[in-house]
Amino acid sequence: MKKIITVHGMRAENQWYYALKNLIGKRPNMEDINFEYGYFTLFQFLSIR
Repeated sequence: MKKIITVHGMRAENQWYYALKNLIGKRPNMEDINFEYGYFTLFQFLSIR
């Protein structure tokens, strides 16, 4: 089984990421391992330590 790692960027709202995730999920010999950062405001991003 092939594992494909995808990373969704901060503040990104791109539909291609979800389309790719669904496409990989339909393949019997592939597994999607995904990481999402979520949404950060500029203030939140600058205050992370």
